[in-house]
Amino acid sequence: MSSMRSHKLVLFFAISCLLLQEKCTDASVCKESERKALLEFQHSLQAMDSSGDGVLSFWVGEECCLWNGVYCNRFTGYVEKLHLGYQSVVVAGTVSPSLLKLHHLTSLDFSSNDFNGSLIPEFFGSLKKLKLLDLSNANFRGPIPPLLGNLSMLETLRLGGNGRVFSVGKLEWLSHLSRLKEVDLSFTNLSNANGWSLIINHLPLLQKLNLRDCDLPSISSFSVSLTNSSTSLNTLDLSHNNLPSSAIYPWLFNVSSNLVSLDLSSNQLKGPIPDAFGNMLAIQELYLSDNLFILAENQVRGDSGLNEIGKLPDINILDLGEFF
Repeated sequence: MSSMRSHKLVLFFAISCLLLQEKCTDASVCKESERKALLEFQHSLQAMDSSGDGVLSFWVGEECCLWNGVYCNRFTGYVEKLHLGYQSVVVAGTVSPSLLKLHHLTSLDFSSNDFNGSLIPEFFGSLKKLKLLDLSNANFRGPIPPLLGNLSMLETLRLGGNGRVFSVGKLEWLSHLSRLKEVDLSFTNLSNANGWSLIINHLPLLQKLNLRDCDLPSISSFSVSLTNSSTSLNTLDLSHNNLPSSAIYPWLFNVSSNLVSLDLSSNQLKGPIPDAFGNMLAIQELYLSDNLFILAENQVRGDSGLNEIGKLPDINILDLGEFF
């Protein structure tokens, strides 16, 4: 039985090699064209760590699949991931469009570095196979390129933590990314992104959304009337946006059926805590501090919204701040 299984595995591997039109013995070897593209990228930047050493200076030799931050497909040898995140480097220069020569690139991570106020390159919108783009906390600035809306395969988009990044006008480009599961635009200036909630409603697979401190405009009644209840969204951060109750409640309670974590702290929510929070049966973390809530008479008696939240089966964090 084991011999037959081994023969099947060998046959499968051989057929795979033929279909991929690659020599199996050379499959894991770095492609020369991609090695050159990576070197062009290396030469376009000056990436220094805290000690002044060149971080990418270790990209030497013929086997680029062994270079730090470069991940190749083990069967084809093509570069699929470029992860240079969390290296705390300071970068001078510009990001070379030679990355466009990495035709199989699915993941690009430049997070938690210092790109010295560089603009987000527009050519990133032509990396059509990207599933992950992480530029968070990397000191980029300027407008978000609408061409990012061409990344139809994208599942994770993280641009948060770049305090000088902003959106020019609305977020229509985001609505084209229907495969998105996670979006982080925290600390991005979205003050001109009218109708942002409508865009979010067009992302059917979205699970995590972080719009913390984005200077969000209020949600119009027209947007609320077109809202479809979300069944995928489980983590939502709208904190530090000064949103009033009338602007957020109608939309929020229509997309909250599966929310596990909700942060509405540091807004302008007024009045008693609504009973509708008690309908969030999946909620585990609820942050409502630094708002303008009041304790209504029926809540003093323990027979309204606040009491209902306390009865939620999975709640383990309830942050109400000091409004008591």
